[in-house]
Amino acid sequence: MRTSLRTLALTLASAAAIGAFAQPLPPYPVTVMGTIAGCTPTSYVNILTVQNTQPALDIDVPLTSGTCTFTIDLMMDSFNGWFVVSTPCNGVMQSQTVSYTVNSLFPDSTVVIVNFNCGTGTTDCLGVAGGTALPGTACTIPGSNLPALWTSDCICALDTMGQTFDCTGVWNGTNWPGTPCTTALGAAGTWSASCVCIADTTTTGCEAGFWVMQAYEIDSLNPNGGATPIPNLLWIWNLSSGGNGNYDFVWSWGDGTPNSTEAFPTHIYANGGPYELCLTMNSGGCTDTACDSVSVDDDGIYTGMILEQSYARSGFTVNVLNEMPTSIPERPLFDHTAVWPNPVEDALNLTFNTTVHGSIPMSIFDLNGRVVSTTNVLISGGNNTLRIPVGELTQGMYLLRFGNESNAVSFRFVKR
Repeated sequence: MRTSLRTLALTLASAAAIGAFAQPLPPYPVTVMGTIAGCTPTSYVNILTVQNTQPALDIDVPLTSGTCTFTIDLMMDSFNGWFVVSTPCNGVMQSQTVSYTVNSLFPDSTVVIVNFNCGTGTTDCLGVAGGTALPGTACTIPGSNLPALWTSDCICALDTMGQTFDCTGVWNGTNWPGTPCTTALGAAGTWSASCVCIADTTTTGCEAGFWVMQAYEIDSLNPNGGATPIPNLLWIWNLSSGGNGNYDFVWSWGDGTPNSTEAFPTHIYANGGPYELCLTMNSGGCTDTACDSVSVDDDGIYTGMILEQSYARSGFTVNVLNEMPTSIPERPLFDHTAVWPNPVEDALNLTFNTTVHGSIPMSIFDLNGRVVSTTNVLISGGNNTLRIPVGELTQGMYLLRFGNESNAVSFRFVKR
């Protein structure tokens, strides 16, 4: 059980998701290499791009001095491409058509191996005469530890038989749809079929909370001139949060009268109190309770503290205002709201998403319900960020109210 005077923790709803592997941007480095078994001092290879592979190339590549091998690093604009690789062999040109596909995970490790046998015997995919690196045997993709197989044209290609990347991008990992995960906000969840970590509402925390303040009225002829407290009337804002977004409430008035299960009830106390007002919330199987002492002084003004046991003061009324989401599935005027820093010294930052645009009133109240600052701000549909100067306020607790009569959000903050 916690009191509603503690600092309200605001949690941004977010969905934590893993982005798909995006195709890298060109140019793509592609290495063409190989061996010419039985080469001569004048041997070379010619590399010609075909099938509209870009950029168009027609180049001769000499063999590495003292060996029968060749290698060249090309920068290609095509994500998929084809080469015709040729070499003079025993008086005739031998040619092979080979292809490549850039690996999105390892775009800097695309290698095409082409081997020719201009002598006797058989060379493997690594150009070794009588070697074991033959098509269909295991290989390792350069620059990685991923399992692969030599293809019929001696390309080391990823072996996808029965294996793939899991929801975190790990080859043959353990994070599959339906398995546990942790969201970006640290909540327990489960991987969805589309590999999005969805928070588990049965383990998501919740927090009951409310704030009591003096009711007030504004002079309609001078709306920016301040507010007048309404004696013997208190307003309560239900600040409960967390859970799965659908709430059930129980209000316990602390005066022996029956509890109320309404989300926004009104209650009349017989005298000035004090009374222990408690709110219990339930959301998605999560239950929490918050309590606070309510009373008014001889002038009907909220004190918010335990007074001497004197019941000579007149009674008072409390109205619970609709300021937070309820079990009714209704889109709010403002959502994804957040205020920071809290406590604050110079300026508050307010972010929110809205479907409206225009001039919206904004007011700051002290604990006695007095308006200490009021203004109108221009907002537009979509995401908005406002910077609210509070440097001239004295130290203490305040309420920021933003919105019109029927749709508003309120935040409690502390000025240091």
